Amino acid sequence: MKERTSPEPLDLNNLVSLPPEKQSISLLQWLTECESFLSNSTPDEVVEIQQSLCQALVNLLYLPTPPIGHVLRNCLGRCFADIFERGDRRILFDTVSTLLQKVAALKTDKDAKQKQYVHCALMLLAVLTRSSAIIFCLGEILAAASDSVMQLIPEAVSTLVKIVRTSSFDSGVRAIALDSIRKTFAKHERIKDEAVAKDLIKIVRFGLGDKSNVLQIRAAQVE
Repeated sequence: MKERTSPEPLDLNNLVSLPPEKQSISLLQWLTECESFLSNSTPDEVVEIQQSLCQALVNLLYLPTPPIGHVLRNCLGRCFADIFERGDRRILFDTVSTLLQKVAALKTDKDAKQKQYVHCALMLLAVLTRSSAIIFCLGEILAAASDSVMQLIPEAVSTLVKIVRTSSFDSGVRAIALDSIRKTFAKHERIKDEAVAKDLIKIVRFGLGDKSNVLQIRAAQVE
């Protein structure tokens, strides 16, 4: 019987050198290999590769291309969740902290966005999809293991709330931020931090009053 081996490390330089139409396909193939390996691995096998694999997944969020669209970000999120659900959580704090820093650094400027759209619509698409992917992956990790990083929950909520309240962000990005807020408390029966609870009440009311139907739905789902 052939011994199972973990996927070969992804060569990021080679990935970005590919033609644009091949980058997403190549990345999807690698991510599906990682997901398949993780889902068929024992917890001990996950622990053996989780540090290098988790770093590789985080590195993908730094790449300018390809755009991390719906399919790719879902696959990324499932890989992150599997790592922290069945592996150990030694690298959890650093991973969440890194993603929080990336979310906090996300900025939009309407004039800049308009210029990007006029000169290069694909560039705007990459910015929006990458922002969505970072926020989505943060939510997936917190849904799987937020009970092990209690000290980061106030910062996570505060950071995501700012994204939701920033009207210059695409409504889809803001909706994903609201969904990630909901996932933050997936493993908690009740909220013990009064300040966090107040932030949640405010952002739910804010979302329900937004013009976007998607944002209203996501706000209603935050318990």
